[in-house]
Amino acid sequence: MIKSVLGVASDKGISVLKPGKEETNYVLASKGLMGRRCNALIRAGDGRLAAGTDDFFVQISPDGNEWKPSLEGLTRPQITALARHPQHKHILFAATSPPGVFVSADYGSTWRSLAPLESMPSSSRWSYPEAPYRAKVTSVACHPEHSSVLFCSIENGDLAASKDGGKTWINRGKGLPPSVRDLIIPGNSKSRIYAATSTGFFRSEDLAGTWQQFNAGLPFTKVEAMAVAASNPEVLLLSVSAGVKGASTVVLSTNGGDSWAVANSGLPRLDERRITCLTFGKGGFYAGSSKGEIFFLNNLDGRWLPVASNLEPVNALISLT
Repeated sequence: MIKSVLGVASDKGISVLKPGKEETNYVLASKGLMGRRCNALIRAGDGRLAAGTDDFFVQISPDGNEWKPSLEGLTRPQITALARHPQHKHILFAATSPPGVFVSADYGSTWRSLAPLESMPSSSRWSYPEAPYRAKVTSVACHPEHSSVLFCSIENGDLAASKDGGKTWINRGKGLPPSVRDLIIPGNSKSRIYAATSTGFFRSEDLAGTWQQFNAGLPFTKVEAMAVAASNPEVLLLSVSAGVKGASTVVLSTNGGDSWAVANSGLPRLDERRITCLTFGKGGFYAGSSKGEIFFLNNLDGRWLPVASNLEPVNALISLT
């Protein structure tokens, strides 16, 4: 079984996990930022890791052990999402709470603010249902062909889009609920976008001009996490729940979200935990849980296998290979 090296952002730091000798075992390769809540993790174009924390801006590391803060140009310390430009490997984006987006053109060494998101007419209505009750940017998505076109989802707020690299923002959330958890432009799509929201799964075929809801087969409609197969953008996984303390499960679509089927075989009881993040890497999909566990979906039999445990609650999970 071919498996990815994984980067894990948790409530108490960043871990890098490598496949162990056993088929279903991962071992700790490095650990850093201990004691800090980390919300986001990406690999920059120069190979270094970039992590976003609740309290101290962006952190950069070559190996996951030693981390150094990247502060220059950042004015909002709570980093809620990170993204790498699909065309230009030196460009990174950092999103924040209160809602803001910053860009780096030197692999995360320095930053500058894009236009204020508060310039959008809907900003006076933005909020968040939990303390500190501030809206936050949950994802940044860049168009794979048009380098100046980008989107960011604001929870609980709006969907913002820019045609000029972040100099101005426009509303592209008409037809969506105010709480958008994640946003993905699949594969090399020129016009399709997937949105994971508090009321289900939405898809746009015209770069967020219009949205259509696809909830057929979803047992619950609050989406916690979303991932798309790099090998086939029609294949998606969602983690869905009935609410903060309600039941939850994982669902699969093989037709771009037109329909969904439960795909939780092999997972432990999901009323006691949440699948908080999903990613695609070598061999298939990976999932992180609120109980500090990592699971791997074996594509041969459609069954989840536990590959790591005894971690802190997982907030973000990425494939590093």
